Amino acid sequence: MNISTQRILKNAAYLLSANTIATAIGFLTLILTARYLGPDDFGFLVLIQAYVTLYVTVLNFQTAPPAIKYGTEYVHSHDLSGLNQLLTLFISIDLLISILGGILAYAVYFILLDTSLSDIKSQVVCVYLATIFFNISGSFNGLLRIANRFLDIGRAQVALFSMRFLMVCLVMWFDGSLLHMAIAWAIPEILTHILVVFWGLRAYRSQFGEMFRLAAFRIKHFRSELGFMVANNFDVSIRALSKQLDVILLGLFAGKEVVGLYKIAVQLCSLPLRFTDPIYQSLLPELSSMHSKGQYAQSKSIVTKFALYGLLVFLGVYLVFLLIGEPVIGLIFGEEYLGVFPIMSWYLVAVSGGFIGLPFVPYFHSLGLARSCLNIQIVATSIYLVFLYFLTRDYHAIGAAAAYIVYFFVWLVLAIGYFRRCKY
Repeated sequence: MNISTQRILKNAAYLLSANTIATAIGFLTLILTARYLGPDDFGFLVLIQAYVTLYVTVLNFQTAPPAIKYGTEYVHSHDLSGLNQLLTLFISIDLLISILGGILAYAVYFILLDTSLSDIKSQVVCVYLATIFFNISGSFNGLLRIANRFLDIGRAQVALFSMRFLMVCLVMWFDGSLLHMAIAWAIPEILTHILVVFWGLRAYRSQFGEMFRLAAFRIKHFRSELGFMVANNFDVSIRALSKQLDVILLGLFAGKEVVGLYKIAVQLCSLPLRFTDPIYQSLLPELSSMHSKGQYAQSKSIVTKFALYGLLVFLGVYLVFLLIGEPVIGLIFGEEYLGVFPIMSWYLVAVSGGFIGLPFVPYFHSLGLARSCLNIQIVATSIYLVFLYFLTRDYHAIGAAAAYIVYFFVWLVLAIGYFRRCKY
């Protein structure tokens, strides 16, 4: 095992230990929330979260990947001034977008207010919209990864899910309403963004021996970085559309109760990916470092290796699910949520793409090929949306899950094709 692979696995181990704790707490929180609210109110909360997540993702410029890609190059060339200018640019973008995005979200909501909502449900919407103003941690998350502070990233995840669990327990203890439950989910998210900012500044001081200071910059000097950011933003926005539109269409065609079942299925299917996400986060800084040294053949070998690992892990996960999935769902969530099992049977097949395709996006990003990711995303999502509409309309949750299989199959075929043709 080479040094780069060891470093990737070491950093991933930090995140994995934190993700294991966070996932367990988050899963328990989801169970408590679903049982306390019931399928109808839980489905409404899920719909609001989907709307806000889609809105935030579309408006957010995803500054972490370009900060890592180009920030790593500045660090390797010992250009601290250039790094400060780069970070200042991306921090400014994060702040501007969060403020303007929050104002726009409230303006649109009050102009297009759905009068069919009760007062308490309108308040739930307003509570979740408030989280948009605090979505400012993108650049600092990138800074933590540049500084190899993966342990702090893991701690932030544990802090988020721990705070949310405690607040949900308090809501249940005091017999709170749907509004109180929404607050219990929203406040920890806000506090976690602030915590990441604090830890990012601390990591900078520890890594470079001085406090981070905002630096004057000229936009024209960062055309490549901004081009990467814009392409990546479109990529992530389109991806968010494919991840959230299924919930919205289900709400339209099938109602809130089906949305609640689908949400639980998606959350359960995403649990294994929480354990692969640490590797995903560790790959970009390591591959960027390798490419800055010209180690292109070695990086391709690592990508191939982790794609094969992902396939093997998925096969193991799916076998375990088929053997014990249904009784476990009934035991944990109750018989009223047994409809989750058939949805998962389809959706988990689509998740195989997340396991196999794990290393491709960090590889493309580390080469500055954000446009390649965007091209793949446009084609895969365009095909997916056609299938999603008709399958969701006719088969509801099962159809939405089947459409997701189509999406990941197309995405994987295109990603592997780009990877094989890549000259590096």
